[in-house]
Amino acid sequence: MLQEVPIAFAMVLIVLAVLMDHVGVTGKKLLLAVAALVLLAVCYYYLLAPGWQPGRATRARPGLRRIAFGLLALLLIGAVIGFARVYTGR
Repeated sequence: MLQEVPIAFAMVLIVLAVLMDHVGVTGKKLLLAVAALVLLAVCYYYLLAPGWQPGRATRARPGLRRIAFGLLALLLIGAVIGFARVYTGR
C-alpha cells in the first residue's frame, strides 16, 4: 500500500508541533497554509493518482474519487481557516 502517505502526514504534523510555538502570528498562519498544501498534495496522490489499488480487481470510479478528494479538500481548508482564526486569535 502507499506507505509514504502516513509518513508524510506524520512529518508535517511533527514539523507543525515543533515550530508553532516558536513563530509569530503571521508565521503560524503561513505554516498552516503550507501544511494544508502539503496535505492536499498527499491526499491528491492517495485518492486520484493511483490506478490499481491493492485488494481490488477493478479501479474505483474516477468520479467518486474526485468527489471524495473535493470533500476532503473542503474539510481540510475549513479546518485550517477555523484553526488559524481560533489559535492565532485573529
